[in-house]
Amino acid sequence: MVVAHETKKKTMSNQKAKRHKPDEHGNDSLVNPYQNSMISFDIPGDIVETIITFFPVKQAARSSLLASRFRNTLKYIKSLIFDKEFARGYHRGALVSIIDQIFRHHEGSKIKSFRLFIYPTESIIPTIESWIKQAIAKDVEEIELDFSSVSTIPVLSSDWVDSGITLTSLTINNCEFNPHLSELKNWHLLKNVVLKCVDVNIQFIGALFDCCILLENLEIIHCYSLNIVYINATKQKWLRVLKFGDCENLVDLEINAPSLKSFYYIGNPIYLKLNNVAKLEDFLLTMNSAKHLTQPFKLIGLVYDLSYLKVLSTTSIFLELNSFNFVRTTYWELHQKNELDRLVPNLYTIKFIKILGYKFDEHEIELVLFFLRKTINLENLVLVTPKKDALKIDVNRAYYYRRLFYFSRVSKQARILLYESSNDVETPRPMHTKTWFHSLWASK
Repeated sequence: MVVAHETKKKTMSNQKAKRHKPDEHGNDSLVNPYQNSMISFDIPGDIVETIITFFPVKQAARSSLLASRFRNTLKYIKSLIFDKEFARGYHRGALVSIIDQIFRHHEGSKIKSFRLFIYPTESIIPTIESWIKQAIAKDVEEIELDFSSVSTIPVLSSDWVDSGITLTSLTINNCEFNPHLSELKNWHLLKNVVLKCVDVNIQFIGALFDCCILLENLEIIHCYSLNIVYINATKQKWLRVLKFGDCENLVDLEINAPSLKSFYYIGNPIYLKLNNVAKLEDFLLTMNSAKHLTQPFKLIGLVYDLSYLKVLSTTSIFLELNSFNFVRTTYWELHQKNELDRLVPNLYTIKFIKILGYKFDEHEIELVLFFLRKTINLENLVLVTPKKDALKIDVNRAYYYRRLFYFSRVSKQARILLYESSNDVETPRPMHTKTWFHSLWASK
């Protein structure tokens, strides 16, 4: 027993020595403690110390306990991530004190990211602004400010905006933020902008596109002050994604974006005009009920741009395309149907179509038939019934619709799938509905 104990003690001592083995220069190194492993590594301590500075705050704090030489790495940390996970378990006063201490003792020359989730009050706004200014002074690239936890919208000063020369990403949630348009002139490197519950106006959006030549992604969500918006993105050669979500007062949206690849819209029916969007591939259009509208919903120009799409998700309100309303009238049968077929080329690139709120009304059936006639390489057409007023279809009519749709498709590989709204989570999904679509409605 004594021999076994001594052997075990010796083995543990050897493993400990291998974990912290000084190299030829006297630096601490980390060595794989498992003798039989095929993988071995020998990382000098100064490199480990540098790596730790890129960790989020909590992970860096834990890592600083590995060895005495790592205790000061928190002073040089580059990712100041104080998000929901970090804030969990702290009351506001303690959270402000911890963050303030980290900023006060920060000695590094660079802060890469600053993310903040907090319940702000008027008294701590100056402290928050001082954190922003310190991050800006250290060439911060990403700023994310999330004040979504309060009902009273805080007012954030904009006197740091014109100093944000190194900013590449900006996210602001639930905040009154009205910078002077001239202050945006230094945002040359900005690539990603997300504005949620921010009181922005059309002038701000115009200045954003004038100044941010490298802009790639813009998301505008729950911004209720917008009414008529015109986006001219001809300068933005790398603009890829544009998203509008639940901007309740928006009635008119016109977009000119030659490089745009993905466009998502969720909200009330609007007058939507898409110009010069030949690279558009991914289109999400989810609309609320149009019962309160006096004018029919129109998508001017979209009928001519569908040929570039690969993924299309929409609702059954997608009824009128440049005055084509899909209603089976004599005028539709004799004139509009043939005219639409003539104007719209075959849609070779669309592989996925999803229609929400489908009730098998006549105009909806005609819409599906239109897509089936045009989509040469379609793989999936998903029809999802409305959430309210459960749809009841008798067996004979279901069989009739199935035969009608399957005999009308030009893509013989296309699957036509019908789901109840409650089972929508099981349907095949395009890439966009897994992320932005559901997170948008979860934030309401």
